[in-house]
Amino acid sequence: MITIDNHTFFSTVETYISQGTPVTLLVKGTSMLPLLRNERDLVEFHPFKDKELKRGTIVLFRYNQSFVMHRIIKRHGENLIIQGDGICKQCEYATISNVVAVVKNITRISRNGRKKIISCNSFKWQLFSRSWMLLSPFRRYLLGAYRRMV
Repeated sequence: MITIDNHTFFSTVETYISQGTPVTLLVKGTSMLPLLRNERDLVEFHPFKDKELKRGTIVLFRYNQSFVMHRIIKRHGENLIIQGDGICKQCEYATISNVVAVVKNITRISRNGRKKIISCNSFKWQLFSRSWMLLSPFRRYLLGAYRRMV
């Protein structure tokens, strides 16, 4: 068995991305609920152009000696305010130079093993993402209800 620490792993991912190679990883954690599900969704990370870093884009970025995948909620020039969909109050502050990759596609794996590829540019995904961002003042209550149902 080979053990690789997270920093080494994500540094390798960062190398692949910088070479133009997309990388697909399994979602770990609940900070992006309800749109991305822990250990059920695969996210496809891609290299990006500066203009792609806009409100609503999900990014992989370096933050406090680790790597985090969350959504851009505001951009002011080179500065980004980033927050997980499943987080009510806490935000991360980063710059464009901290961003490693953007999420372009999500593969949703159903309980029976079926896979469905969702483009982050699709109308349906954009509608859900923007709606969730607009519901930010009510996120705490919606997440509570969601967690009780699931």
